[in-house]
Amino acid sequence: ALCFFLIDSCDASNNIVRKLLLPFPDSAYSKRVALLSVLVLNHLEKYSEAQNQMTNYLLFNHADTSGVHDIYTQAAAARYKSVKRSKTLARVFPGAGFFYLKRSGKGFTSAALNLAFLGYTAYSVYTGFYVTSVFTGLQNWMRFYSGGIRASASLAKKQNEELKQTHLKKLDAFCYGKIIH
Repeated sequence: ALCFFLIDSCDASNNIVRKLLLPFPDSAYSKRVALLSVLVLNHLEKYSEAQNQMTNYLLFNHADTSGVHDIYTQAAAARYKSVKRSKTLARVFPGAGFFYLKRSGKGFTSAALNLAFLGYTAYSVYTGFYVTSVFTGLQNWMRFYSGGIRASASLAKKQNEELKQTHLKKLDAFCYGKIIH
């Protein structure tokens, strides 16, 4: 189970720990098994199960349970950014997805480049250079427009993953400190 956990296969590790606990329910109160089980549940984002298991282990060993509820409440209440909302905002107005993700510099840049290419396309049509407007202005605008949508979605995913990793580090350190004094 530890090997699967170390290679980031938390589902397999969780299955093995559960199979271990069925015939030997008292092994849940072993330091190593309890720590591994709680860490696996943390990484699977099953915070209520991990909190219950952590509390039960600490109560069984007459240890202090202070702070367990607070840290799991913070992890569960983390505000993740919606990838779908970021993409939708970027579709409605170029750069709005970046503003939603609190990246105003990228938002202004994206909006300015999109407006510049649209302006160039309009100017080329106005002056009668229709082929130039399609190949130089409109084509580049479409690239920046669709690229801005993809970039805001990937940035939202990246921010969510960083937030998750931050909470996991805090949870792991807290659980390790409580279980392995």
